[in-house]
Amino acid sequence: MPLKVLAEFDRFVNSLSEKDRIAIITDHDTDGVTAGVIAFKALLQITGKMPAMVIIASNQNEPLSEKTVKVLKKKKINKVVCPDISLDQKERLFFARKISKFAKILNIDHHKVYAKSIGKGNVLVKPQFFSKIDPSRYASAKMCFDLFSRHTNLEGSEWIAALGLYGDWGEKAWKGFFSSALRKAGISLEKIKELHGILAAVDVLEKKRLPECFNNLLSVEKPANSLRSFAKYRQRLESMLREAEMDFWKNAECHPKLEYCFYLASAKYGIAANLINRLAKKAQKTTLIIGQRAGKEIKLSARRSDRKIAVNELLENAVKGLKEGSAGGHEPAAGGKILAKDLGKFKKKVLEILEKKRKK
Repeated sequence: MPLKVLAEFDRFVNSLSEKDRIAIITDHDTDGVTAGVIAFKALLQITGKMPAMVIIASNQNEPLSEKTVKVLKKKKINKVVCPDISLDQKERLFFARKISKFAKILNIDHHKVYAKSIGKGNVLVKPQFFSKIDPSRYASAKMCFDLFSRHTNLEGSEWIAALGLYGDWGEKAWKGFFSSALRKAGISLEKIKELHGILAAVDVLEKKRLPECFNNLLSVEKPANSLRSFAKYRQRLESMLREAEMDFWKNAECHPKLEYCFYLASAKYGIAANLINRLAKKAQKTTLIIGQRAGKEIKLSARRSDRKIAVNELLENAVKGLKEGSAGGHEPAAGGKILAKDLGKFKKKVLEILEKKRKK
């Protein structure tokens, strides 16, 4: 399998030329943005031409939809490179197949394997197919760097891959690469933390400016100068997170015997993922689920740092049978959504699942 999937990747890349109209569709978090930046740089060097368009997914909208299909068709896209989004997941595979009617797809992703293929002529690359590294720690940015480096020189972009690793908690799995990347770029771990904080804050507070962040990382000459004009968002988010964390410790619904806490965040902005990452570092032996209302839906984030419970499977099983419910992600970190009216059913199902696991 390792040789086969890498050969398929190589064939896709070798088929690219300046005649292609390439779109990059990537996730909105730090790993997704940095993976997209590395893919953009690589494709520019390989084809001699910039990709025709970049789509950054958002919390509110699925990365693939009928609108996405129409936009890609209108722009006459014939190749799609999609990092950090699991196109093999059922809901997305439906649209991937629609896109396949007019464009070939390369999907570089490190989430759970839902299917071994995303359609004839398309290429699905996951760490599970060629590496023994924990998939959740083999960030998509690092995968893009490693894979595209087979075809072009990406020297100077190591720090961007390192930023993606930090964003998905993968730096410890790649200690040598991570420290070397920072040293080459002349930046500190504190700077990486700052850049991740800025991207996370822009994603929450001013999502429409994410393309500006993308372009900044793409063109900045000195890594130390990256994202400076966006620093104010990090300070605002930090203030919101401190307030939300205090409320969590006061009002979360905790079940000590199940090592589980649920919390419904009330902040105006979508802070659930950032809040839960903060809490997961302090409650590593607790299954955490944070929900946050978004119109008629509730967005869900789940974490379990010690991996005693695979939270991707927990959420997937808890949303089964719920209309418009969906979930996915990694064993220690996952996300999903349900209709707000189904919150009671969801919470009950989670408790049932955890109780069964406790009795085993």
